[in-house]
Amino acid sequence: MTRIAAIRLLLAALAATFLAGCAAFKPQVSEGRLVPPPGTAYAVVAVTLKSFDNITSLPDAALEFTGPAGRHTLWGNTSTAGIVAPGDEPNGDGILNVVALPAGDYVTTRMFGSWMMESAGMRWREYANVPVTARFSLKEGEVVYLGDAHLRLDFRPAVQFSGQQRRDFNHMKVRWGVTDTSNIRIAPLQATAPAAQ
Repeated sequence: MTRIAAIRLLLAALAATFLAGCAAFKPQVSEGRLVPPPGTAYAVVAVTLKSFDNITSLPDAALEFTGPAGRHTLWGNTSTAGIVAPGDEPNGDGILNVVALPAGDYVTTRMFGSWMMESAGMRWREYANVPVTARFSLKEGEVVYLGDAHLRLDFRPAVQFSGQQRRDFNHMKVRWGVTDTSNIRIAPLQATAPAAQ
């Protein structure tokens, strides 16, 4: 790998980490509850991934959706400690995102990501893009848990939506100080179009 290629790879990894950190900021919590800023709602969704090797392949994944505020991208990668699962259960490989959005109707458009490959002393990045449609709605002042958006990163990439409430609510408690989840509406994403290619 040339010096320029190494610098480009490092910058790409730093940019992905920065963007993921922006989306996964610590949300507002009051009296143990998630409280979105006035005039918005909180959408909470885990973006997780699985690659050939979740460490050395430097994988990243993203969920893209559109709505009243335009296009949004939420990231997940393995450069963080992951999503904190309870007890001895394995942590989730990715990031639990929370984002404040205006009320309205939203639709996912795709999940995409990349991972590093190595052969004969050469390293390069492979890319995956999976169109997927799932609709969700937000009302002002509410908190909605949209579940887990998981991207399998290989030469036959696929998306799987699921509820991982036990893991993700534990993360909220441990990392964000959320002790009261009674105001969270649970509405995991459901694909309405093929999620594999």
